[in-house]
Amino acid sequence: MPFDYSAYVELQKRQAKNKPTPSPVALPPQAEVSGEWLTHDAAWDRYLSYLSANINAATEQIGKFQSFLADPGLHDPNRVAEVRAGIFRLTERIEVLRWASELPKFLKEHPNADATSWAKNLK
Repeated sequence: MPFDYSAYVELQKRQAKNKPTPSPVALPPQAEVSGEWLTHDAAWDRYLSYLSANINAATEQIGKFQSFLADPGLHDPNRVAEVRAGIFRLTERIEVLRWASELPKFLKEHPNADATSWAKNLK
């Protein structure tokens, strides 16, 4: 049987119609980086922009939790404890993200230094 190119093209068109449309890839949010953390290296600064976006999101969430705690209609002690625990977790997350944001600049400024010496001097 000889190859029929037009039949092949029609088959490809039918198969393409049945395939789901790929969804666009969601990029992680980015935010402005604090000047004290900038490394002037595009890759590190992009990494820092992702960390900054996470810091901003956690800070915003803490504000929402704090306004929730200020609600005079909140009487359930279990719910209050959950919200306070959420604030604590977010505060710790921010601290870790800030810690991670300081590391690239240290590594750029001290290429031969041991990162454990830097970790001992954390704020």
